[in-house]
Amino acid sequence: MRNGSKGSVVELWGREFNLAKNGLSQAQIVSFVNKLISERDLLAQKVEHITSLTKLAEKTVAEADRLAGEIDKEAEEQAKAKADVIVAEVEQQARQMIEEERVKIINMATEEAEAIKANAEREAGLLMERERQRIQTEIGDTAQQLCVELLSQVESLKQQVIAFEAEFEHKLSQPAEQASIVTIEKESPLAQVAVNTR
Repeated sequence: MRNGSKGSVVELWGREFNLAKNGLSQAQIVSFVNKLISERDLLAQKVEHITSLTKLAEKTVAEADRLAGEIDKEAEEQAKAKADVIVAEVEQQARQMIEEERVKIINMATEEAEAIKANAEREAGLLMERERQRIQTEIGDTAQQLCVELLSQVESLKQQVIAFEAEFEHKLSQPAEQASIVTIEKESPLAQVAVNTR
């Protein structure tokens, strides 16, 4: 704050006020104070808007976390259901193959029947193992793809929240500077001017 006087003009806070007969011009002071009040109200509205955006961002992140949990659970349930269906089909095919082999065994000699049965059971086991491995690979790939997509969406939301916070902090720092000017005004400059003019 810089106080000084030049003839019939007094400079306060970088603004010049005309000296009236009994002190500063009341109309100028009222106009200046009204302008400060308008600026303060505008800044308060901006802060309220930023607060609303911050709450919305927090709600969005919470919703994203909830959706991520639901997506994980749903993906796991779908993968399990698909695996159960595939395993059931493979088991059905294996049972059918074994049954066909049994029919052959009945029609063949005892030694050949035992060899064919062992071979058919071995093939069925290998087929089931291969199908199980293939199913596990598909489930793993699907789950990994869903996780990557989900993490990408969560990271995008985090970046938006960080941007909102940075903007919020930046806008909060501007009202702090304006508030210091209003605080200086409260120190009764009229009383100081009256003392300086005596």
